[in-house]
Amino acid sequence: MLADGGDAVPYGDGHVVNTTAISVTSTWASGDLISTAADLEKFVKALFSGKVVPPAELEPMFTVPDVQAAFS
Repeated sequence: MLADGGDAVPYGDGHVVNTTAISVTSTWASGDLISTAADLEKFVKALFSGKVVPPAELEPMFTVPDVQAAFS
């Protein structure tokens, strides 16, 4: 908590709230992501420009498998 009693911290044109005390294992899917919209935008831009994984590896990530064939 900040000296003025608030939890928000200035960040760029907005603010962030310290959520590090929240356990990500308390939710159903554990491993939640705590980020800002700006950080997520940077990640998505890097992902689709080939800076995170090679472009050839993106295709399988977005290819929907034939589920019927897998269970027949």
